[in-house]
Amino acid sequence: MNQAAVVFDDEIDEANGWETIVCSPVSSNYIRINPAGYKILRAVEEEPGLSLFQVALKAKQDEELTRKFLEQMITENVVLTQ
Repeated sequence: MNQAAVVFDDEIDEANGWETIVCSPVSSNYIRINPAGYKILRAVEEEPGLSLFQVALKAKQDEELTRKFLEQMITENVVLTQ
């Protein structure tokens, strides 16, 4: 996870309905993240190295949608790969 792109704050995030905004280091644009994307990003942050299946399972999201979302976040350098 690129710590410069996203900051989690449970109190603020809960007040915002588990939506957040990330900043793309690639485009310098802000990207609104819905609750499903939030769960995916939190799963990645909490347990780096999980497989796609494990992330989808932990976030309780569809595996294909999780894959597409993570591809976008990797392209934007919000999620960093090794």
